Amino acid sequence: MNYWVMALYFQWVTPGLVKQAIELGDCSMEEMKEGYHQHILTLEQLKEIDPNFLKEGVDRNGDKKTKLI
Repeated sequence: MNYWVMALYFQWVTPGLVKQAIELGDCSMEEMKEGYHQHILTLEQLKEIDPNFLKEGVDRNGDKKTKLI
């Protein structure tokens, strides 16, 4: 598991710092999504990093979703 996923889970960093780490290439949104699918991160945390997260795509269980609010 990526350091940034775990750091966000334990609240050692803020979603803003993780967003900067993604922009610098230290981690990826794919790694964040994996943390979400493994129930380590919350939808709220990921939406702070990427406001468009899961507007279209699949939910944690792999079921197709068109919009989550």
